[in-house]
Amino acid sequence: MKVPMLEEHEWKIMAPLLTNQIENIRAYRAEHSADLKTAAQYAFKPPTDKYFELTGFKETNCGAILAQSILNVVICFAHHEHRSVQIAIVNLRRIDI
Repeated sequence: MKVPMLEEHEWKIMAPLLTNQIENIRAYRAEHSADLKTAAQYAFKPPTDKYFELTGFKETNCGAILAQSILNVVICFAHHEHRSVQIAIVNLRRIDI
């Protein structure tokens, strides 16, 4: 299955929706006396809906969306013996699962 990867400008849209999920869940539970599962479903809906809007792919797991950000990172390998640093930029747009 091909899973669409987000571009940098799309991450700027997604990041605010993915941050503070624990606080969002706590607030929803307190306000509605909801169980954890219900509160999590409520908190995860905005990010997963936006991901679908951006990519056309229906992802229901916010953790899976966050895991993609790991694939869009700069990896630095420091070689202490030679004091040199190699930088590899991982810029994957799609990944096969």
